[in-house]
Amino acid sequence: MLIKDGKVSIKALERANLELEQLRGMLRQKGIFALREVKYVIQETSGEISVMKYNRFNPVTYEGLNREAQNEHVSVLLIDEGKIHEESLKELGNDENWLYSILRKEGVDDIKEVYYAERTEPHGLFIKKYKQCIC
Repeated sequence: MLIKDGKVSIKALERANLELEQLRGMLRQKGIFALREVKYVIQETSGEISVMKYNRFNPVTYEGLNREAQNEHVSVLLIDEGKIHEESLKELGNDENWLYSILRKEGVDDIKEVYYAERTEPHGLFIKKYKQCIC
């Protein structure tokens, strides 16, 4: 995560071999011309970036509609190709027992059935089993 909650991670930029100006150029290619608009930037495995802007900078804003904006949250990948992401669990302050109990409630008996599972606030866990994917 190159930017988290609007804060640039210098260490993450260094690990990605990026300078701030390179990141700004990548943002401009996505139509974003000010860092203050950005809440999250994630560097994908392809090297591309995914961006979540603050709601107030999106074309149609909640403020413009005189409605209260919901908090913005990025999804956290908990299971990828049947394997648990330990770091993500720790980031959420949970453990494998918590994850297994939720999976059981969702009808998952074996973690190897799960292609991926991600969690977002306020929506909770979103699970896709292998059998729900196009192979």
